Amino acid sequence: MTDIDQANDPHFQYKEDVTNEDRFVRLSKHIAEEIITVQTRLISLEKRNDDPATQHEIELLNRQIKTLEGRKEKYDFEISELQNSIHKYHETSDCRVNLSAQVPSNARPLASKPNEKLIDTLRRKNTERALSTPAKLPIWPEAVRGVPNGILRSALFGAVKRGKRRYMERESIAAVDGIDLIYTGPRLDQADLDVLEGALHLARLITLGNRIEFTEKSFLKLIGRGGEGGENIGKSDR
Repeated sequence: MTDIDQANDPHFQYKEDVTNEDRFVRLSKHIAEEIITVQTRLISLEKRNDDPATQHEIELLNRQIKTLEGRKEKYDFEISELQNSIHKYHETSDCRVNLSAQVPSNARPLASKPNEKLIDTLRRKNTERALSTPAKLPIWPEAVRGVPNGILRSALFGAVKRGKRRYMERESIAAVDGIDLIYTGPRLDQADLDVLEGALHLARLITLGNRIEFTEKSFLKLIGRGGEGGENIGKSDR
């Protein structure tokens, strides 16, 4: 098969997409591990005294994290594009199967692809490998915050007046269709949402189920307390 024939062959392109998807998944995972290593170093530095040398290293580590997250975001975009291409190929293949079922019995059968079983086996192994790896949250950029859509589109974190909050005992929370929220505890407000966002932001770098360590000051800065740069964190913030 010539290069031109290969470029126009959907099956050849599908094989290339599967191979590239596996490569980008491995690269994305490697960068996520690098981010975790740098983040762990950053947390340990924030526990020390605020001497100039430490602050300089913290600044460099923050820049490194942003660079790594930018690279990972590009790989994740490529993975998404490849997965869409693979999905479209499967949909097209399903259509071919449905059309071939309508061909008269005396018609000549379509030639089967010799490597189709091999590619399906490769993709199945990739899926099994992904499922066998430790579970993690998706990696999103440092500048944004990730929260499950079902929570954001509910009344769990409402506009609550200051003062004593009403305690709720297994009460149903209004949510979009398909989401059922039953909550027990004091009524939650937007400040509680900030805390949840901060906790998830740290958890996205760690394998789920592992312990996450951070300082009080670094977490308050993470959720935007204490003004610009967290320089004015006080008792009320804590």
